[in-house]
Amino acid sequence: MIKALVLAECAGNQIRPQTYSVVTAMKSRGYLVELLIASDNNIKELAEEAARIDGVHKVITVSAPYLYSWTTKNIVAQILTVLAREDYRVFAISSGFAGKRIAPYLAGKLNGEVVSDVVAFLDNDTLLRPVYSGSLLTVEKIQSKPLCVTIRSGAFAPAAQLSSPTAVIEALDATPIVSRVQYVERHCKNEDGQNRLTRARVVVGFGAGVDKEVLPIIFRLAEKLNAAVGATRAAVEAGLAPAGLLLGQTGKTVTPDLYIAVGISGAIQHVAGIKDSKTIVAINNDQNAPIFDIADYFWVADAHVAVLQLIEAL
Repeated sequence: MIKALVLAECAGNQIRPQTYSVVTAMKSRGYLVELLIASDNNIKELAEEAARIDGVHKVITVSAPYLYSWTTKNIVAQILTVLAREDYRVFAISSGFAGKRIAPYLAGKLNGEVVSDVVAFLDNDTLLRPVYSGSLLTVEKIQSKPLCVTIRSGAFAPAAQLSSPTAVIEALDATPIVSRVQYVERHCKNEDGQNRLTRARVVVGFGAGVDKEVLPIIFRLAEKLNAAVGATRAAVEAGLAPAGLLLGQTGKTVTPDLYIAVGISGAIQHVAGIKDSKTIVAINNDQNAPIFDIADYFWVADAHVAVLQLIEAL
């Protein structure tokens, strides 16, 4: 069978949900999926979880202290070592922050091609990806080998977690590399809220049309719905939200079951990050707001009044 190598993205001792979706994408093309886990610790727990992912044939682990930070040069060195051992047709990772760094660098090292934000495969060489903030889809036929792809969040359903392991686990020695990039430390405000955005089933988003006094009410609504909170570029630039909560073309892409847009006009840059939500509810006092064009339900009302009424109804 044709093989695909998927790089697992991990948080602590768990594999991120987007990796499960990448496995589904590879499995949908009939690839024999091998999952690479590279970390400084928790390797045993991560490997045991990975071995239970439906569609994963083999789990390959590498562990070293310098893999804690996942600097591009260090992690790509591990991937190149694994790719050299087998005849892989494709390397895949999700289209998140890590994927945007790793896939192009890896493709350059392989003198190959990279296709980002893949949403569908027409065959093993022909892929669909969105352009112009998701307004159009392009068909791209690539024949470089291995092909490097990043999979768009929400384009494929997450693979199932099986009750018992079905994949074999193989441990490799890490490839030492001297990198001129040194990891110092990480600062992140409201990290829990930011990490929740991409996996939440309900998301409440707000724009610059929301006054500061309305923000506590929006967070009360989110708490009632067990929802994550996101924001538009305008809201972030106005100081209403940290950059980590940004939704849109230059921020996070979300695909929840329900997206509630409060005081959001509907600029194309924001719509690119939320348009694949299953149900979109928009609240805006401007009946001509572009967000209403993509909303399944819309409510022309003052945000303060409407959100309070929602909270009372819940």
